Amino acid sequence: MEDASTKTTDRIKASELLAERGWGKAPTFLVAVDTCPQRPTQEEQDRIAKELSRRVEQIAAAREARDGLASTA
Repeated sequence: MEDASTKTTDRIKASELLAERGWGKAPTFLVAVDTCPQRPTQEEQDRIAKELSRRVEQIAAAREARDGLASTA
């Protein structure tokens, strides 16, 4: 601190290191990038929802059939 022969850049670097040590480094932030190049249209979403509902109904019917067979056996 008192040494007049110390370069200003060295003093600044020392103060940065002390500040980081005492207060911690400032957080860095990344910009989130949307990786989905194209969102489904409303029609595609509706089609997907209908297909999903159809498959869920098939699974439910298969379970009912299986449970019905298991209870009679």
